[in-house]
Amino acid sequence: MPEPLQVVYQGKRLPYAAETCKVPDTSYVRDDEQGVKRVGQTRVMLDWVIAAFDQGHSAETIAQQYPALTLEEIYGAITYYLANKPEVEQYLRRQDVVWMQEREKAVASLVIARLRSQAAQAPTGAPWPYPAAAEERKPNDCYQANEACISVPGRIAFGRV
Repeated sequence: MPEPLQVVYQGKRLPYAAETCKVPDTSYVRDDEQGVKRVGQTRVMLDWVIAAFDQGHSAETIAQQYPALTLEEIYGAITYYLANKPEVEQYLRRQDVVWMQEREKAVASLVIARLRSQAAQAPTGAPWPYPAAAEERKPNDCYQANEACISVPGRIAFGRV
């Protein structure tokens, strides 16, 4: 039977037992309910920390950008990323797809809402898109065929190109 490991501290030999050495149960990256990886117990996404790290920012700079995070959590998240790079890269690709889908939904719903709003304002029987009355036209508005459209602040100008 091997002899137990001896620890020397200030010239004194101390018995060493593995069960007395406890590593704190600290996880620097966790998955939330939606499967998004978060840093520490905060709502800061791992994606954001990794993006800053990949852009060359130091942990101290990242801590300034995300004051909810401690330096320990930032270094822990970076270490997690470097130790699990293939897994994290796959997760980041999945997140890119999710974000792209959400952006498309948001843009589509904004366009639809704008078109519905304009349709509600159009006089009955007016051609679509209807031209503004002559007194409402501004110099940069475009209403003639084959004319390039220029957006005027505060209104949307339609035309054919």
